[in-house]
Amino acid sequence: MIEIVALHGFTGAPGDWRPVVEHLDGVVCQEIPIVGHHPSVLDVEVESFDDEVERLLGAVANLGVTRPWLIGYSLGARLALAMALRAGEPFAGVMLVGVRPGLDAEQRDARRLADDRLAERLENDGIEPFVDHWETLPLFATQRRLPAATLAAQRQRRLVHDPHGLAHALRVLSPGRMDDYRSRLANLTVPVHLVVGAEDLAFRDLANEMLTYLPDGRLHSIDATGHNPILERPAAVAAFMQKEIIHE
Repeated sequence: MIEIVALHGFTGAPGDWRPVVEHLDGVVCQEIPIVGHHPSVLDVEVESFDDEVERLLGAVANLGVTRPWLIGYSLGARLALAMALRAGEPFAGVMLVGVRPGLDAEQRDARRLADDRLAERLENDGIEPFVDHWETLPLFATQRRLPAATLAAQRQRRLVHDPHGLAHALRVLSPGRMDDYRSRLANLTVPVHLVVGAEDLAFRDLANEMLTYLPDGRLHSIDATGHNPILERPAAVAAFMQKEIIHE
């Protein structure tokens, strides 16, 4: 039996990995909420990206699992990467879907300001206008091909979020407030699977760059998919995991 700990993306929630996990055999998967994304983590004291990394590592320790695989999507992938760099061997391996390993100093400044403005907009306008905006981002353009019911279910999960909780997450977990981990990737000795949608060209380029640093890195592209393969093609993600992780 393979133990998996999973992290969702921004505006996501525990349960986002369920469409993937239900296709897997021989796994136990536990999903942990990211600060600001669940009633249980609205009031926790997290004032920085590193604070959240430490909190999540503590949450994993409290699960009582032995050397689980750590998997994450987007925001969850950035946090999972930082957790693996911080903790290392407690994880059997890491799977990162649509991960950004960091920004240079100039890019961090610009992204920090942009996300702070977005957080202020979220607090002032409320959750529904923010979700309207979020769903039109070019990053998610390929999702418009999905069935209406799939999109409606995702929208409903987003709309139940507390706007102040999400705004806080935007401020403290922005790529503008995390370190640039590229120079530290060589320290990761566990297997690292980088998963990207074939149509997510920017993140495919980032994954290829990460491969030049990782001692045991592997890139997997999911056909006919954009930034969120776990939503767009969960069965294809599960098939890859079954072959490369569950039966590794």
